[in-house]
Amino acid sequence: MSATGSLLAVLLAFAAPDRPSVADLSPVDRQTPDFYNALAVGPMGVQAEWAVDPPTVPINGELTLTLTVRHAANPPELVKPDLRTFDEFTKRFQVLDRTDQPAAPDAAEVRSTYGLRPRSTGEMKVPSLRYVYFRKDGNAWKSFTTYANSVPIIVTAPAPKPTPSTVPVPLDAPEEFFTLAEERPTATPGAFGWLLPVAVVPFAVIGWVVLWRWLFPDAVRLAKLRRNRAARLALDRLKKARTSADPAGAAASAFRGYLSARFGMPSAAQTPAEVSAALRAVECPADRAADSEAFLRACDAARFTPTPDGGVSLTLEAESLITEWEGAGE
Repeated sequence: MSATGSLLAVLLAFAAPDRPSVADLSPVDRQTPDFYNALAVGPMGVQAEWAVDPPTVPINGELTLTLTVRHAANPPELVKPDLRTFDEFTKRFQVLDRTDQPAAPDAAEVRSTYGLRPRSTGEMKVPSLRYVYFRKDGNAWKSFTTYANSVPIIVTAPAPKPTPSTVPVPLDAPEEFFTLAEERPTATPGAFGWLLPVAVVPFAVIGWVVLWRWLFPDAVRLAKLRRNRAARLALDRLKKARTSADPAGAAASAFRGYLSARFGMPSAAQTPAEVSAALRAVECPADRAADSEAFLRACDAARFTPTPDGGVSLTLEAESLITEWEGAGE
């Protein structure tokens, strides 16, 4: 090897060092309060920042709070802070869970999102968040602290409901509308008069089906294709979820995407209870709504309570549910 080649190999070795890991810290360091697994390499420390959307929201509305963490050397290992454990958040907001995509190993920043519902009106602030990280100094790791500074928001009163006009308006209708029912002439059907509407109903249904198939010959085929595509996309995402940093969170996200594409569930439904209510609202079978709620609760529990398989079994459970439902032919 030439001198130039040797120099290039040395430079590449220094340019791409091994990524640090939380496993490099001592057990005591890993228990540091407000430490969410962020590690820094070099003189630049970790930065944390809040962002809200929208900055003005009604009391019965919901805003999205985003925590952006920059310059972390181990993005996949970062843990999402649980705001429901902070009194300064729970006193001011109802904190709703949101599922985020796993961070890539070379991500420049990691974003964690939350749904917040204000508890009172007026001008207020999203509280600041203390964020501890470790940076290597020689052969030792030392802790440093940064903050996601507070962000002001405005919570308005709910919009007033429209009230009916109190000004009397004269009625304009045919004369028979202003006579008593007893005064109107009535027609008495014959002995078999009730057979006519009963006989008309089957012909009307058959006629409508024939007309619909004639007007939309590809509707049934297209509906089946959309259903199969939703299932195929969900199964592909579940396979990738097994190798992600957060299999339970990725499985819940893929399952919600399937429910939205397959049953028309609004994407705003995130929590297990919201998903169950939304599925019932779009006339999804009650047993499937209940199974979906139970599965999403299991995903939430796995994300905050370590399991032996890290949540991989939940991806298999989601695949089983989707396969069973699609095999039912609906």
